Amino acid sequence: MVNSKWSIYDSQIAKLIADGMSADKPRVIARSILGSEADEYDVNLFRTYITRNWKSICEDAGQQVTSTETKQYKGDAPKGMFPAAKQDGSIMTIEEFCKHYKLDPLQVKSYKLVTHNGSAFYNIASHTINDADPLSEITPEFIEELVKKHTKVRYQKSLQFNDAEFFDRIVIADVHIGMETTSETSMYSDAWDEGAILARLEVLVDNMARYRRGNELFITDLGDFMDGYNGYTARHDHKLPQNMTTQKAFDLGVEFKLRILDAAVQQYQRVFLDNICNDNHGGTLAYLVNSAVEKIANHRYIKGEVIVRNHKKFISHFEAFGRVFVLSHGKDQQFMKSGMKASPSADNIMKVDGYIKANGLYKYDNITFDKGDSHQCILDFTTSDDFFYLSYPSFAPQSEWVQTNFKKGRSGFVIQNFDIKTRVITFTPIFF
Repeated sequence: MVNSKWSIYDSQIAKLIADGMSADKPRVIARSILGSEADEYDVNLFRTYITRNWKSICEDAGQQVTSTETKQYKGDAPKGMFPAAKQDGSIMTIEEFCKHYKLDPLQVKSYKLVTHNGSAFYNIASHTINDADPLSEITPEFIEELVKKHTKVRYQKSLQFNDAEFFDRIVIADVHIGMETTSETSMYSDAWDEGAILARLEVLVDNMARYRRGNELFITDLGDFMDGYNGYTARHDHKLPQNMTTQKAFDLGVEFKLRILDAAVQQYQRVFLDNICNDNHGGTLAYLVNSAVEKIANHRYIKGEVIVRNHKKFISHFEAFGRVFVLSHGKDQQFMKSGMKASPSADNIMKVDGYIKANGLYKYDNITFDKGDSHQCILDFTTSDDFFYLSYPSFAPQSEWVQTNFKKGRSGFVIQNFDIKTRVITFTPIFF
């Protein structure tokens, strides 16, 4: 068994196993042991530990471990298999089959459609623990080592701060860490490896100092910060070409955010980092990365000078100096088939208006809606009479899919300076 701080709970896990808790409920076990008030980040770590060590814990507790072999699904089809026929007589695709029976498509190693005496069913072989790439597993031990590595740095400010008439923002979207952009069939050779990502980050840091006007900085990440989890989208609906392991992408994602914060705390009196975690690419991995950044920041910087806020709702908001910023990636991790448009439709305006009303935000005179996803920089100040609707460019170059279906496009980020007294906003888009 893996030596971990979570092993102190093995006896409690074993008791729940003995009481009939099944292996497909590791999150329920984690939550029941840690309690309803436990941090979601810790629950995810504990859940991962339980999943990885389920067999060992069962054996230590003297419980029988059941293993699922091919042809062991329950159902009305021959030999206990789930039937694959729809009510209209047609046959489900493997994707429809997994969705219908709530099976994890990531665990399907191979499958075969079998028809027998008028019945149809899928013969599925699942991945085993030994098939997993250890560099694709975000384990509690991996995260603990990462946190230890990054919690030791503190900075002394070299600037003197007087009353400021401005506050500043830096807005990034669609960083897509881990995305492959340079396969042999790519139309353009825009590499997106570690070196390319950190080179663009240096451009951002240089411009942070160049355009600084206020004492407080609001950094906003509008989602799709990570490209995928174990090579899949947040919904697990299709495979994504990746150029690094999940662990490498995780490590680089944490380093990216910390480098921004390291530069910001030396330039500003106070720094806010708002991260959208409900998106169609990053999903759970983005939440884990940003949760790690939040925990590290609490130890790495002086208390109160860096505030990290991770937003798990599809639309959320924050207030600054009498203004409200409503945030969304533009497409969620579960329900939306089509994302919100770069130039707003009537439905998009209605969706944002509904959120503003539900949260009582019309009491503010200045409301801005910010979104990513579209990979376009379009600032719409007039479609709605009540709020600005702003779409931001992709920080990353375009994926091969976008290159092929649309065009190469332009990528970059946006710096904003807000005059607190006159309410004038300066927008500075920086393109790579």
